[in-house]
Amino acid sequence: MQWYATYMNLISGRQRGWWPTVARSGLWLLSGVYCLGAAVKNFLYDRGWLRSHRVSVPVISIGNLTTGGTGKSPLVHWFVNEFQRREVRVGVVSRGYGDHTNAGNDEAAELHQRFPSVTHIQNRDRVAACRQAVERGAVQIIVADDGFQHRRLYRNLDLVVIDATQPWGYGACLPRGLMRESIRGLRRADLALISRAELVSPDQLQQTRASIRRIAPQLAIVTATTEPQGWINGDGHRLAIEGLSGRRVLAFAGIGNPQAFCKLLQNLGIDTSEFCAFPDHHAYSQSDWEKLQKMAIANQANALVCTRKDLVKLTEFNSGDLPIWALDIGVKIVNGLEEIHQAMDRVLEKLRA
Repeated sequence: MQWYATYMNLISGRQRGWWPTVARSGLWLLSGVYCLGAAVKNFLYDRGWLRSHRVSVPVISIGNLTTGGTGKSPLVHWFVNEFQRREVRVGVVSRGYGDHTNAGNDEAAELHQRFPSVTHIQNRDRVAACRQAVERGAVQIIVADDGFQHRRLYRNLDLVVIDATQPWGYGACLPRGLMRESIRGLRRADLALISRAELVSPDQLQQTRASIRRIAPQLAIVTATTEPQGWINGDGHRLAIEGLSGRRVLAFAGIGNPQAFCKLLQNLGIDTSEFCAFPDHHAYSQSDWEKLQKMAIANQANALVCTRKDLVKLTEFNSGDLPIWALDIGVKIVNGLEEIHQAMDRVLEKLRA
């Protein structure tokens, strides 16, 4: 937890002084190597010297330009729900970051809770994962979670999610920033979706749209907000969104953008003066859990709050005297819903053909 906070303070520029300046200079050199590698790979695919592999059903990729934390998971759930509403058998494939048990990571556990009948395959080889999904679940369409840079898999629709609160990953590729590739990668996309629009000002939102337009003038831009739907605990019991108003809580999260979650809680009137940020896909230990309990008691909190991705990894621990609630969130398309539906229709036409 400490190293993660130090790293984020370093690359964000919040940490000042001579040694952070030297460290950032070193990270710039490593970022150059990383960016060059990404550019070479994309060049080889663009020229056809590396080949994308088709599978027997249409594929929709939901990805991003930065590492983690853009709000892809709620959007994956939105697409799964939309296809189920249209009575299309949908499957999900993903890489499985943070899976230390070979039983599926936190995203797999959350998806299973929400959609127990949906086939979900996690495999570093997304082509193999798609083929397994078709064979195992007889799926008719596949949603590839975090697939934008996995160009070996051919996709029928490429949607890139851009987090309004941190759209360009501190302006640099890994490890100096959070970008996986240059912003010019947007030119490969079919749709750009700006997530968490409610957490920034209209001017910031317009600046992000303008940046997209400069790089990809013809790219359709969709805007979405996070939609809190209430609180849920490990037993599946639910609490209205107002249920924790006025109560002192300890908030924590092990996701790609914990600060966005913190800001969302603040918008709900939750006191986040005590907030613990863990690395993305953090595997909680008994020690972590005991520290959180002690912090909560020391701060006179009467509950702990987190994300559903965190909650599914805490079921093995005794909750003690303090209840733990996860914020159940969805996504609301506030601008560009017609563009998404038209894109889905085009993909489904390929399925019918």
